Amino acid sequence: MAHLVRDGLPDAAAQAQALVILRRLEFGHDGFFFVHDFSGKALLPPRGPGIDTGEAFPVDALLAQARAGGGYVGFEWRRPSSGRLTAKLAYVEPIAGWEWMLGTGTFFDDAAAARTRIQQATEPAIADTLARLAAVALLGALGVTGFALFINVKEQRKADARLRQLAAQLVRSQEDERARVARELHDGVTQSLVSVKFLFESVLARARTAQVAAPVSEQLEACLVRMREILA
Repeated sequence: MAHLVRDGLPDAAAQAQALVILRRLEFGHDGFFFVHDFSGKALLPPRGPGIDTGEAFPVDALLAQARAGGGYVGFEWRRPSSGRLTAKLAYVEPIAGWEWMLGTGTFFDDAAAARTRIQQATEPAIADTLARLAAVALLGALGVTGFALFINVKEQRKADARLRQLAAQLVRSQEDERARVARELHDGVTQSLVSVKFLFESVLARARTAQVAAPVSEQLEACLVRMREILA
């Protein structure tokens, strides 16, 4: 209707055209528009049996809200389709310059029925979504557990491989040490013992030639026996 409100000034032709437009507009089974001027006169009265039965349309409350800039007003009104008295929530706002109050509204049970329909439509979807989320969470938990087991087994295998490698290194080190000691014994101590044995044998030969006392010869022979045992 904005194109009909020219500079906010009253225009009888424009106002009549606006009322024709609003009279044709409706939504749902019981949705309609209503218009009052600021004096309370009904330019486009609300639909419904309320007017015929003497039930008062809360014009004063609606006008007060419109003069305050617009807003919501709740009251009871009979449905045009059923004649049943039902709680209604109206919304009004002023048309500047025309001194008009334009309003419409919805019945609360329509909102409740719409909410019920939405709940009935969304509850299966919510349940399905929750089931999917639970399945995803379960799969995620299983995946994390499987990955953790895989990492654990992998690390265990690595640890076992390191242990085997360390054991092999230890064996090689022991063998290398034995070989080193054997070389040192063969190249150092054994040769020294053989040299000492030769000296004992030479001294014993000289002692026998010089006919040294028997105890000395016996001690030298005992030394040679001990040397042979050590060499063996």
